[in-house]
Amino acid sequence: HTHTHIFCWTETKNSNRFFFRLLCGQDTCCVRASIEAKIKASQSPKFRFYNANVATTLMSTRLGASGFSGISANFYPQILVWLCANPSHESAHRVQNWLSVAENVVMYKYPKSAKAFLNLFDGFTFSTHCRASDVVLNEEEQTKLQCLMELSTQLCAELGLPVANPAQFLND
Repeated sequence: HTHTHIFCWTETKNSNRFFFRLLCGQDTCCVRASIEAKIKASQSPKFRFYNANVATTLMSTRLGASGFSGISANFYPQILVWLCANPSHESAHRVQNWLSVAENVVMYKYPKSAKAFLNLFDGFTFSTHCRASDVVLNEEEQTKLQCLMELSTQLCAELGLPVANPAQFLND
């Protein structure tokens, strides 16, 4: 199952930040025709379509989706932003393939995996306590997260992107 959402996009006063307000339920379909219909239905100044299934991100962006709102944005948001902003780039299909395969590591034991991944950044320490308090990452799973960190860093370098280290935002 995948999740697609239609959200209301609202800018906060005097800032470049925004928040999502869910206006309709989640959809568990990743069929092109269904995604296309939802994108067409959400084309107004107050509504936007954000895809939460990484495997269909490039397709939905090319069809007019406004962006991505899935769990892998907790791992490498800059790569997802790049893909949504560059759907016609010669590397877009390769990046989409990378994201689709990487999702297998991302979704395993989420959200614990996201918190453990964030702790791999230099200068950043984050509690791994989460709603799934009984979940423990074993050595193999931690190794996969380390590999994902290295591969995402390499992909960022190839695309000319900075690595989004959350420690840089601690003093903002």
